[in-house]
Amino acid sequence: MNDARICTGIAAHPKTKKLIRRVGYEGAWRLVCLFLWAAEHRSTGELTGLSDEDIELAIDWSGAEGAFVAALVEVGFLEGEEGARSIHDWREHNPWASDAHSRKEKARWNALVKHHGRAGAAERMPDYAAQLGYSNGTAGDTSAEHLTVESADSASSMLAADQQHATSSAPSPSPSPSPSPSPEAQWQPEPVLCESESAAAPPDREIVVCKLLRENGIEATAAQCRMQSAAEAMQQPDADWLAAVQTAKDRKPGERIGLGYLLPIMADMRLPVQPRASPAAMSRHGKPSLYDHNMASAQEAMRLINQAGVPA
Repeated sequence: MNDARICTGIAAHPKTKKLIRRVGYEGAWRLVCLFLWAAEHRSTGELTGLSDEDIELAIDWSGAEGAFVAALVEVGFLEGEEGARSIHDWREHNPWASDAHSRKEKARWNALVKHHGRAGAAERMPDYAAQLGYSNGTAGDTSAEHLTVESADSASSMLAADQQHATSSAPSPSPSPSPSPSPEAQWQPEPVLCESESAAAPPDREIVVCKLLRENGIEATAAQCRMQSAAEAMQQPDADWLAAVQTAKDRKPGERIGLGYLLPIMADMRLPVQPRASPAAMSRHGKPSLYDHNMASAQEAMRLINQAGVPA
């Protein structure tokens, strides 16, 4: 679980007071929401690739469009131009969160070294291997933070020493043979690098769908799009969402439509298309279908009319 640090003096900070003057007390709460969202999805504090609207949708800003981000830039909580915003002094105030990406890369490298050896790890993570100075079977980095890599070398050295002692008259070291399995043979699950850690990662799917729905007159928030009940629908293409919006507008012309009304329509689109039977063949559990019932009623009505001599 990720977390974010918030200074105890943020409530009395001049920037916060200026922000409240410009966009109200909701702005102070949405600022906290932005810090928490960044720790989870953009741990470096870089919001590259997000428009101002994307940022406001991510924290469910309900005020005037663009007002919140504009106020953040004006008072100094955000820096940079639209599409390349960043949170001011994020690394200084949240060093643990900002290093999440490097910690994951280091953990992934160490796991690969244990499972495949350094050469195999370098093949799978060439950029990280280059950072360590690993090239052509040699590594220029021998610092303490890469002890896992050095441990693998130590195990190989111990094996060579054992072979040397086996051909000499010197007493064999204990324990002999070398411990098995060696550190290289020990397997650990490979951590999955979260795509959201990339500084240039695209906006979350939920934000994209929320933006699409709002542009087409549907009431939706990013929080609603992140609900578990909407998870499957979020994976469907934009074309399905646009078709669902049109269906909803045809059913409720001129009325307000929310995300909850669209979800059953989206679920229907996920169902496989079945061949449609003829009306006369539609029945359940051997009972007459509605079509059969209506036809029987009409025939009975015609029989009574003919019996009474009333012209049809």
